[in-house]
Amino acid sequence: MERYEYRCVNAPTGIVVRKETDRDQAIKAYENIINQEAAEGWEYVGMDSYTTHIKPGCFTLAPAQTQETHRMLVFKRPK
Repeated sequence: MERYEYRCVNAPTGIVVRKETDRDQAIKAYENIINQEAAEGWEYVGMDSYTTHIKPGCFTLAPAQTQETHRMLVFKRPK
């Protein structure tokens, strides 16, 4: 039974697409991350999301907890 180690990398966020070439640049950003990890022996597994909850603190003006959803790219390689 082969064992793996895993790595999660934040995916690009806040990509604004106003025209076709913007979309191509967004795709290229993902491609660059995947190719960079592959060069280090990591195999792309897929994309997943996670949510962070930010509670207001003493110096925060926000009246309530806010949440943000993020994307991460998941990679694996044999141990």
